[in-house]
Amino acid sequence: MILQEIWLAWQDLDQFSLWTIFAKSLAYWATLLAAGSALNLLWLRETAPQTISLLRWFGPTCAVFAILLNSSLIPLQASYLTGEWSAIQDPMMLQFAWGSPLGDSLLLRGVGLMLILATIRPEKLSLGISTLGCGLVALSFAFQGHTLSEPRWLLVALITVHLLGLIFWIGGFTPLAWLAKRQDNSTGLAARQFGKISIWNVPLLAIVGVFLLLLLSEGDWEIIWTAYGQLFALKFLGFMGLLGLAAMNKFLLTPALLRSEERAFVLLRLSLVLEMTVVAVILLLTASFTTVGLE
Repeated sequence: MILQEIWLAWQDLDQFSLWTIFAKSLAYWATLLAAGSALNLLWLRETAPQTISLLRWFGPTCAVFAILLNSSLIPLQASYLTGEWSAIQDPMMLQFAWGSPLGDSLLLRGVGLMLILATIRPEKLSLGISTLGCGLVALSFAFQGHTLSEPRWLLVALITVHLLGLIFWIGGFTPLAWLAKRQDNSTGLAARQFGKISIWNVPLLAIVGVFLLLLLSEGDWEIIWTAYGQLFALKFLGFMGLLGLAAMNKFLLTPALLRSEERAFVLLRLSLVLEMTVVAVILLLTASFTTVGLE
């Protein structure tokens, strides 16, 4: 039902909606990769020191692209609202877009991304600054959409925790893929370190998501029959799939990596591709929903 509705909605989208969804998806990816790289740099700097130089340039690079992509959402929002590309040069419409919750969210996100640029320096102070930036990035997603309803601050806290978990998960893709390609001896140690949090992180993401749904629906389970509820169900299934992969990685793949079995490196790369695909679909669905809305 929901897949059919999304497909029909996509067929009816105008060019402004399509560009907005495309830009949002890329902005989400770049933002989460930038913040995730900073968090994983903090977590992996002793277990997998080989990844330090990689994350120190990859995180800030993603942050720069994220700043540019998030900035593009304001003129795109103006064009989406008016149905005219000329709105990107209309000061009144641009001001209206900046004055919306989207503008508040992007401003806070931009500050967080600027702080993440500090990861380019290896000092502990820089890591602390970038970690604060990660928190602001996660918090920024709580200042738009359904989380503006009541109970406001509980929703803000839950969505921030939810995003921090997702940020950490996504940020682990790059260093693990890099280590798996090199077949480095520390790959198993890094995977074990990553798995210590991930095996709890993914179910936490799902549990927080269910709690958010209950709060937003005021406990009315009939919401599951709406497009919003079914979209949530799809995302929930995606997270359950990620949980299965996390369990496989921790209990089967990580021991093989610690033994430096060649087949394990291939399976790790395959697992990471599957995980990235699931997350990409989730972000695309989220961007579609927040752009066109489904009732």
